Amino acid sequence: MRLTMSIMPVPFISAIIDKFGEIRPFSNIVHAETRHAERLSRLFKRYGLPIPEDSFAGKVEAPETLEIACQMGRQAEIANVQMYDKFLNFVQESDLRNTLAQLRYVSQLKCR
Repeated sequence: MRLTMSIMPVPFISAIIDKFGEIRPFSNIVHAETRHAERLSRLFKRYGLPIPEDSFAGKVEAPETLEIACQMGRQAEIANVQMYDKFLNFVQESDLRNTLAQLRYVSQLKCR
C-alpha cells in the first residue's frame, strides 16, 4: 500500500521514467515522494488515521514529451501547496503539522 498525498503520484512519475529514462528531476522526485509517503504513513498510523490507497497504480501514462511532463510537474507542485494549505487549516497534531509544513515548503520551492 502506497500513501497518495501528492498531486503527482509515484506511479505517474515512474511512467515518465519508464518512457524517457532515469532523468532528473523525475528520478529525484520519485525517491523523494516515496520518502514523503513513508513519513506520512508512520504519522497516520501513530494517530490511527486511515491511509489513503494509491488509486493511480497501473492507471497512468506518461505525457508525449518531457516538456509537457515538466509543465505538469510544476502544476502538480502548485496544487500540492494548495492541498497542504487545506490540511494545515485543520490538523492539530504538532508533528503531523510540522511534516505537512515541511512538505508544503519543498513543493513551494519547486514552483519557482
